[in-house]
Amino acid sequence: IDLLVEAFSKLLLEYNDLFLVIVGADNDGYKNKIQDLLKSKLLLDKTLFTGILTGRDKMSAYVDSEVFVLPSYSENFAAAVTEAMAAGTPVVLSNKVGIYKDIKENNAGIIVNLNVQSLYQGIKSLLDNPALAENCIKNAKVFVKERYDINKVSDMMIKVYKNILTSHI
Repeated sequence: IDLLVEAFSKLLLEYNDLFLVIVGADNDGYKNKIQDLLKSKLLLDKTLFTGILTGRDKMSAYVDSEVFVLPSYSENFAAAVTEAMAAGTPVVLSNKVGIYKDIKENNAGIIVNLNVQSLYQGIKSLLDNPALAENCIKNAKVFVKERYDINKVSDMMIKVYKNILTSHI
């Protein structure tokens, strides 16, 4: 999030109507560090910390967002990315998120290196190019439906469990 704040600060020089929404739990007190960084950059009034969102609130956050950004240093699957894509929100994520290769291969989002400039450029590319954003959204919806539709996932899980059970009997 520290890199996102820095990139957001740069973006505000060009787009003064942006607002940063940070969603999720604060399990380790990291929120205080981020608030201090936001204060130092005079960005607290352009930022909202929501805590954990569920149900309609979570879906509304996805749908109302211009861009969903996950600048993670380490993330296994990142269900929030697929949820955002399914909701029709273009995504920007770091190349440290486990699903990034599939998203890149399917042109379903913007993949960035884990630094401020790359993050800034990735977000800016979607804000500056509505056609690119729409293409990512279109590809993302197909990608999510083909790979992560609940019926396909459940069928795959049933097969895996059946194979496990039959191989140990």
